[in-house]
Amino acid sequence: MSSALLTMLPWVMDKIFIPLTQSKFAQSSAFITNAMFADFQDSNSIDDSNTVTPFQIVNPPFVDGYANVTSSHYLPVWVNSLSMANSVFYLICFAIYYVALGIFLYKIRNIHIKRNPKIMFILAITFVAIQSTNLVIRIVYDAMHIYAKVVSETGQQMSSSFFIALNLMGALTIFFMFSDFAFLFVVLFFFQKIFWTTAQLMGAISKKTLFIIQWTLNISTLVFTILCELMICLVSAFFFLQKSDMVGKTPTMGVYIGCFLVILVMLLFDGIVTVISGVLVITTIKKTTRAVMATSQKYHKTTTNTLSTGHMTPRGSIESEKSTNLPSAHAPVERTSIDRKIEQRIQSPFKVTFGLLMALVACILFQLVAAGIASGATEIDIIKPLWYFFNCLGVLIFAVIILFLFYPMFVNTEVAFKEIEISKTNAQKSHGFNNGSISQRSTGHTGGVSMVEKELMLHVAGSSHIESPSTITPTTETSPMESNKLLLQLPTNQTEKIESELSPSQNGTSSASSFMYQQQNTQQQQQEQHGFSLFPFGSPLSSSSSAMNSTAPSSYFQAESGPAIAFNHGVGSSSTQNSNSEMDIQLHNMMMMMQGGGGMMPSTFLELFNFAAINPSLDNSSNNNLMHTVVGGANTAIVDSNSDILLGKTNSETIIFSNTSPNSSDSSNNSKSNSTTVVEQSTEEFSPIACDHCRSQHRKCDKRKPSCYSCQQRGINCHYRESKRNLKKKPNIQPPSIVQKKRTETQYEPYSKPKTNTTTNKTSPSESTALTSSLSKPNMIDFYYDVVAGGYPLLSRQELENFAGKFDENQDLNTLVDFEMPSIYFSIKALCECQYGLHEQAEKSAEKAKKCLSRVFDNFSSFMVAGAYCKLIVYELWSGRFENCKFYLQILTFFEKKLFPQDCDIDSMTEYQQNLQGWIFYFDRIIFIDNRELKDLTVEDILKRLPAIFEFLHRKPFPAEWINILNTEITAENCFEIWSLVEMILNQSKAIERSNISASESSKFYLEIIELVYQFILDGARISILSKSPQRDSVVISGMIDQSAIQITALTENPWFPVFPLELIAFLNAAAKVHLEKAKTLRHTGSLIHNNTDYLTLLRKDLRAFNVMRSKYKAASAQPSEVCLELEKFLHEIDTSFVSSAPPMLDSPHNDLHTRLEEFLDEFLLDQ
Repeated sequence: MSSALLTMLPWVMDKIFIPLTQSKFAQSSAFITNAMFADFQDSNSIDDSNTVTPFQIVNPPFVDGYANVTSSHYLPVWVNSLSMANSVFYLICFAIYYVALGIFLYKIRNIHIKRNPKIMFILAITFVAIQSTNLVIRIVYDAMHIYAKVVSETGQQMSSSFFIALNLMGALTIFFMFSDFAFLFVVLFFFQKIFWTTAQLMGAISKKTLFIIQWTLNISTLVFTILCELMICLVSAFFFLQKSDMVGKTPTMGVYIGCFLVILVMLLFDGIVTVISGVLVITTIKKTTRAVMATSQKYHKTTTNTLSTGHMTPRGSIESEKSTNLPSAHAPVERTSIDRKIEQRIQSPFKVTFGLLMALVACILFQLVAAGIASGATEIDIIKPLWYFFNCLGVLIFAVIILFLFYPMFVNTEVAFKEIEISKTNAQKSHGFNNGSISQRSTGHTGGVSMVEKELMLHVAGSSHIESPSTITPTTETSPMESNKLLLQLPTNQTEKIESELSPSQNGTSSASSFMYQQQNTQQQQQEQHGFSLFPFGSPLSSSSSAMNSTAPSSYFQAESGPAIAFNHGVGSSSTQNSNSEMDIQLHNMMMMMQGGGGMMPSTFLELFNFAAINPSLDNSSNNNLMHTVVGGANTAIVDSNSDILLGKTNSETIIFSNTSPNSSDSSNNSKSNSTTVVEQSTEEFSPIACDHCRSQHRKCDKRKPSCYSCQQRGINCHYRESKRNLKKKPNIQPPSIVQKKRTETQYEPYSKPKTNTTTNKTSPSESTALTSSLSKPNMIDFYYDVVAGGYPLLSRQELENFAGKFDENQDLNTLVDFEMPSIYFSIKALCECQYGLHEQAEKSAEKAKKCLSRVFDNFSSFMVAGAYCKLIVYELWSGRFENCKFYLQILTFFEKKLFPQDCDIDSMTEYQQNLQGWIFYFDRIIFIDNRELKDLTVEDILKRLPAIFEFLHRKPFPAEWINILNTEITAENCFEIWSLVEMILNQSKAIERSNISASESSKFYLEIIELVYQFILDGARISILSKSPQRDSVVISGMIDQSAIQITALTENPWFPVFPLELIAFLNAAAKVHLEKAKTLRHTGSLIHNNTDYLTLLRKDLRAFNVMRSKYKAASAQPSEVCLELEKFLHEIDTSFVSSAPPMLDSPHNDLHTRLEEFLDEFLLDQ
């Protein structure tokens, strides 16, 4: 490389450098220098006996316009060649770095990068750019130096202009090289702010201390940077003077050393401060994770000893190895998921902090080495290439480490975005909320979204706002990043259609509709201001996509509490299907907005639709393109298939949606009989028109019955006139009792099984009618093996189907000859009807089962009789009759002794006999162990039963060491250790249950339910364990508790939640209690939204989940838990205070055009 450069030198000198030296600037510099030293032209005859002072000129710099130097004044050619090779090498490295950075930025072009990451990349790019500029100047300087050396060795003299230009280029190399030091102070200052702010967020320092430190850093950085630049200019000037023989090497050496000491003190000060702040952050994180990491190492061996000494049979039992009881030396050590979660959620900030800190330390080290070498390079010029090498190496290491640390994060974030987009696309394609519903665990996040680690590294991410996984409703889910962007708005052309449909006259409608549109735009802008975090810690989609994206019958779907939108799939020609899809997407997005996802109170949003009363002429059966209707008592908003809101006002909390498939071939025939399900019925009544008093006063009326708000404030009677059209044609509105009954009876359709490529259920009118009255035999059998059996049926499907096909349920039981099969058949039927919500039919079936058992109760050798008693125990548990359960259990225990003697070999039992023995073990050792009713169990009570659950599934004793750990008092040091053990036990139990279900006749859909149920238990267990820690209020632990509670709430929105076991109500209580405590804390602030999490929405969802449980299980409805009652009371207070705090409508300056529009519509309806 050096030889190639030397070959190019003559051309370069002729074309570039010599013209440069002949420039006006170089000639002027030479003239000024010659004039300055004109008196020293004869100084060659200086007496050697005289003492030369440090600043005395040894030789005149110029003689007759030529440099007065010899060839020894220049460095050897090989030294400059090596320096040039070093510069070219690092230029290539920096070019590759820029190319890699460009490719990286291209890949993440669709990702909005936040402030701090932007600053980080700008600093790195600028740092490299300064060094690259220095390298280019250095190449020019080295080339000129080589040329001067070669020319001087031939005996020629260099012109003064060339000599001045050469020394100026050398001074510039010194200036740019040392400028990296000044820029390094800026970089250190940036990291110091991040580390110190993070330390304050974690509680390591107080806010007052942070304020003092920040001001100290601001002042010190400003002073150090200015002082450093002055020292750099001084060093560059002395370099030029010394190379021009104007100043001796002694004063130049002094200036170099002084500059080095000043910079050394500055770098050491900033470096120490940065290290201290970083250590504070790292120490706090390590304290949190130390116990967990120790637990994972401690229990790897215990897990291997316990579980690896045998293998799992298809039924989940463990067969011991005959060779040895010791753990296998080659047994693989399995990491529990807590290890992965801690590494991802807590150790990731640690890695980022530690990596950046080490990059800074390495950069400082190499820069100090370069500065030290530079100080001695004035005397030993041969080591100059080494000086340049270390200087460039420090910059390159810093820039490369920055790139390598951030690249995986951006890639992971991009993957998370793709998952969110896929989920959103699936939601849009499926015309429903199953895959696109608001997921507490989806967004972002994304994820959440873990909120704790985002808050800990908040300033590293550069966000002043943290997205929660409810954005998380969101964020699946979460994602926290993209879910808010799902809030699509009605296009302008649609708002124009709204205006045209509201009234034949266009007066006033424009401002009303634009008001709604502006409100939506404002809401959208608020959503987009926050952006998203670059750190995908605990991406909700990645951690629980199965929770919210699981396939399930849409009739399982439980709509969220709070105001909602009708979801009625239109039918008709293929040309209208696309518009239907777009409409559904927009209705979905509007629903999300009304449920608090946008941070707007539901009633505030619904007021935007307060344009007119319902027009009864718009009916679903009027044409082939179904109207999509939002029903709320007497107030209805009607939306046609083309996404146009025609008329209406939604001011309730009712959701109606249809299960009719728009793709079915006979959809046109079924358009008039769409099966709808009312999820929640509003108790308030509203009039379709304003009251007489408000109409006469031209005031805004809220149309509330029996009295509007305006009349209540005045203390006058409120009277509503009946619409003439309503007198002619009364709307077919069913009473709440009938609606509630239909809601209960149509929550599950066993034949509507989840299908991968099916987005809606196909339910004919006849099937729907049959389902609302009773369960057919095929439906009941499907439901039993899909859900009710819990993966452990007591008889084969074929046997049950054969009996059901021949058995007449309506025959007189006294005429039966065999009562054994009827007894278990009716007990199974009672369970299915109970969980299906048909409580009256379930009671009748249970009575028939008991009547059959009364004839065969003494047949102790009958497996079917024992199975019937087992099913009745479960039914009585669900019904809340605890004493009956214990009575039947005593009978069943007696049957067990007769059916399964002590010497009975478990391997000789059939699958159903093992299942019955498992049910008995479950009742005796888990449910009735302390005579507490199932609804009164707490999470702590269930955790105490972990040893019994372990023994039941693993068929071996629970390790004594684990029992000691579970009984240990929870502290800040061992809370993660205990949680790690609990998680490992639950994961092992889940694996065995999955194996059991896979080997049985149970529906494979129950595998999905198992995943959700165990996730529900894991989140609840985490809340229970971490809540007992003395450090419960710390940022990390409280954040993990909040995240677990949000995840539980998200699971209650899963389509499978209505069939979750009754035992899980304890975990729901734990999550609701966390949300309730948080909401009470936030209530005094005037807003229940914190960190982008709407706790009012979460509480409403928790209450909806309680209501679902109470509708399924009488045990939960007879005596609601204290948390549920407190939750109802709190929401009632919130709703009451919201209404009472609203400004009187008679005094509020409402839009006059809006009011007149309502009056016009009222008159129009009255005239009709």
